[in-house]
Order: sequence, then C-alpha cells, then structure tokens
Amino acid sequence: MTRQCLALIDVFSSIPDFRQPKGKRHPLKSVLALAAAALLCGYRSYSAMAEWGRNYGQDLARALGFTHNKTPCASTLYNIFSKIDKQVFDNQLSGWAEALDSASAMKVQLWTERACVAHKSKEHRARTYCRL
Repeated sequence: MTRQCLALIDVFSSIPDFRQPKGKRHPLKSVLALAAAALLCGYRSYSAMAEWGRNYGQDLARALGFTHNKTPCASTLYNIFSKIDKQVFDNQLSGWAEALDSASAMKVQLWTERACVAHKSKEHRARTYCRL
C-alpha cells in the first residue's frame, strides 16, 4: 500500500506550533517553507535565509502564507529552529520523503513496464514483418 504524497507545505502545516499565541507574528508552516526554499537555493545560515526572504519581498511572503508583508528575521528563525520538537519535525519530513520516494518508485516501475510492453510490441511487429 502506498501513501499519498502531500505537498511539502501541507507537511509543514501538520507540525504542531509550540509557540504561545501572544506575540506570534508568522505562521509556523510559512517559516518552515521559507527555510526550505532558502536552503534549496543554497542559503545555509539563519541570516542568509532571512536575507533571501527579504530580497524576494511581498510576493514571496504572500505565496508562502505569511500574514505580514515581511518575512522573519534571523533571530526569529534561530528561535523557531532551536525550540521546535525535532523528533516530530524529523518524523513528518521522513514520512513525506518516504511517500515521495514510494511515489517516484511507482512511476519508474510503471514507466519501465510500459517501455517493456512497447518494446515487445515492436519486436513482435518486426518478427511478423520479416515473415512476410
């Protein structure tokens, strides 16, 4: 049985927010999405991730689900990543990666099976043609 492969932002949405409601400015899923996108672009430090988010401005902030026009600063990223439940975070991402890997493996298997069927069909046509 295969798991449904969710979008990464949906995986981030399922991670419980440990922060108190008072003073919470940015949604956790948006902060995690910003960090993931910045990491994929090669930005490794908190200050680099914060700068990356600020450089792309309001359009990026809205696309990632931020409720304010500014993305978080480096200290906010540090605070979140130092206090997040690392076990829950790891379990959610591991489950997503396994589902993604499983979905990719199924696609490769289906593609291989189709290629084999197509190859056998061509082979059969070639043998039929040569017998004429």
